[in-house]
Amino acid sequence: MRQAASFSLLSIVTLVGLALALPAIPWITDLALLIEACAMALRKRCFTPAGAIVSAAGAIAVLVVLGGVAYCLALGLTRSMRLWNTRASPEPHRPAASS
Repeated sequence: MRQAASFSLLSIVTLVGLALALPAIPWITDLALLIEACAMALRKRCFTPAGAIVSAAGAIAVLVVLGGVAYCLALGLTRSMRLWNTRASPEPHRPAASS
């Protein structure tokens, strides 16, 4: 437990130090400009006239897949809870048959 807390504290101090030091380094602004130029070139290259239609179709496909995953998850949980409840309920005591 103490090792995890020590590691967390050390990583927080390191990250705060990096956050304070990075804006002072001049190549960070050049890197930001490079990333922006790459993003603009990618947008220009991948732009299609039917971009809104393709985006909407992609969003609908994602929602359908997420809905299917949620349905399967809910179905599995209800089945497992039903099985858990049938196993957890005590069976009635039956007297032994005498011969």
